[in-house]
Amino acid sequence: MDFRKVLTDSGVSLFRQIVSLSRGILVVPIITKLIGVDTYGVWTLVFSVVTIYAGVGGLHLHGALIRYGPNEETDGQTVSDLLAMAVVTAALVGLLVPVTIDLLDVVQLSETVVGLSIPVIAAMLVVAQIFGQIVKNIPRAQNQVKRYELITLVTQTFQTAALVATLTITRNIAAGLLSIVVAMVVVYAVVALIYLPQRLRLPEVGNVRRYLSYCSPMVFKEFSHKMLSESDRFIVLFLLGPTAVGIYSVAYGVAALFPNLTNVFNSTLYPTITSAWDEGDTADIRRFYYNFLIGYVLLTIPILFGLTLLAEPVLRLLATETVATEGWLLVPVVTVSFIFRGFETVLTYVLNAAEETGKVAKGTMIAFLTNFGLNVALIPVVGLMGAAIAMAVSMAIRLGYIYYYVRQHIAIPIPTRRIAKSTFSSVVMAVVLVYLVVTPDSAILRLVVYPLVGASVYFTVVYSVGGLTRRDIRQIRALL
Repeated sequence: MDFRKVLTDSGVSLFRQIVSLSRGILVVPIITKLIGVDTYGVWTLVFSVVTIYAGVGGLHLHGALIRYGPNEETDGQTVSDLLAMAVVTAALVGLLVPVTIDLLDVVQLSETVVGLSIPVIAAMLVVAQIFGQIVKNIPRAQNQVKRYELITLVTQTFQTAALVATLTITRNIAAGLLSIVVAMVVVYAVVALIYLPQRLRLPEVGNVRRYLSYCSPMVFKEFSHKMLSESDRFIVLFLLGPTAVGIYSVAYGVAALFPNLTNVFNSTLYPTITSAWDEGDTADIRRFYYNFLIGYVLLTIPILFGLTLLAEPVLRLLATETVATEGWLLVPVVTVSFIFRGFETVLTYVLNAAEETGKVAKGTMIAFLTNFGLNVALIPVVGLMGAAIAMAVSMAIRLGYIYYYVRQHIAIPIPTRRIAKSTFSSVVMAVVLVYLVVTPDSAILRLVVYPLVGASVYFTVVYSVGGLTRRDIRQIRALL
């Protein structure tokens, strides 16, 4: 494995994640403060439906492109076959989306723009995502991760600019949703014109079985994964109402800000781990995961403590006083969920490379059923905290399940001493920040001062107790 390439490709991914996070940061105050917290709840519910149907309807076809595209005998045959399959699935799924959204039965869904309703626009978005997943992954299947990231970055930048401008001017979530569709179609049309003309072939029906044998378990995994991530909002809607969904979604978004940055590795690790596995480089894979886990621990534990202390001022800055008061306690619990999810996502690429996608699907289904059951049991008793606890427990179960089966291929020891030293250093950091006096006492000033002071204290202590060594620093410098 080329560790430097993994790092440099991930550096490109970082810019894309920053744009994605910026979109969330900008949209939250626009909707919650200018339109309403309940409308933000409906906005997230619509995107939950879109996410579920795009994930399931896409049949994980982009995964088949990455897995089989590099080894195809005829250039372009794989992408041509998969595009043909996408036509069928997109048509079917596009019909189901409006029906599903209409079942939510909330007043904010009655908004329209240029004669199009929110359910219809959502269906258009799902269809665009299904096709876009294949088109934008063509360079990724050729191990051109930087081009893939550039396409994604341009798409998200265009979408963010169009969305923010549209929502600010119209204060209409239907118009905002349509702006995303237009931006996506424009970018993917340009990418298709670049990559498809020289690659299009007549589809080979005989190849469909091979793709489905690989993708079928991943469809169940995608469904379970999307439901695991999104179903709690629907349960909150039916039990507590759209305003509660808005509060939960804002807290969920804040918790996802930093742990979700592990996604920077996803686009490059999928093809890299697959290639290393095919070449038998299991020692390199093991070394990568062990070093990754050490770095992950050193960063995510202090982030958990830091987000806990900053949750209330962040929510007050992004949303309303009500959201800050009722949602800040949710942030640390949901952050734990994202920490589990971040490492589990990276681990699954080993099982994908080994073509044991059924185990990934089974683990995710178990987690989804656990999450659903706990949501139904806990939300009526403890409210929104029940949804946060259910998510944390289910993510922990899925991580444990995936880790168990990965260890059957590659032994990845848990760095317990590093975890203990990072936790101790984080506690020291938290104590310093609790007693730190910031004058004047403003949310914005604390959001600037606390991370700077906290990072300085944490890295000083963790280096002093041996959680971060000189050897670690030398290895980081060598990669950079």
